[in-house]
Amino acid sequence: MDLAKSPRPGSLGGHDKALVRIRVLEVHMPRTDSPDPELRPTDAAVTEVLPKFGLAFFTDGKSRTWGATRCTLGPAIDDLTEGQRVRLYLIDRDGFSIVHRCEVLP
Repeated sequence: MDLAKSPRPGSLGGHDKALVRIRVLEVHMPRTDSPDPELRPTDAAVTEVLPKFGLAFFTDGKSRTWGATRCTLGPAIDDLTEGQRVRLYLIDRDGFSIVHRCEVLP
């Protein structure tokens, strides 16, 4: 998408800004299946699923909210449901933590 040719200033030509941000994350976040000793597991519950945007949100036991995109390793966003229990594997990047992988708990 060429933003320079958008129909009006600040417009994304009918594309949702959240979708554009997701695409940027996919470019900068390499996917890997290799085990990483720096991953920190935390259990959480699915609080919101937005399949149209490829996003899911989770809340852990410390009331922290985490997010995942279609590029996050684990189940497809469309397969998650609100209230479902998951284990998130977090990794520290540049002073903050992100969800690297997700798995559904039985």
